[in-house]
Amino acid sequence: MGDDQYGAELERHFPQLKDGLLDAFDAYLADLEGVQTRLRDTRHTYDAADQANQG
Repeated sequence: MGDDQYGAELERHFPQLKDGLLDAFDAYLADLEGVQTRLRDTRHTYDAADQANQG
């Protein structure tokens, strides 16, 4: 990561930073899956209402 003090500091903290980044990414993916589920539920609700109005 470099031979200067900044590279040494980054190398020392890199495992914690990497773990935090991966945890945040996993949480983001979980949130996206929740959004997908809610959008799918909303679509089904609107489809059911549309079919009831047509039939």
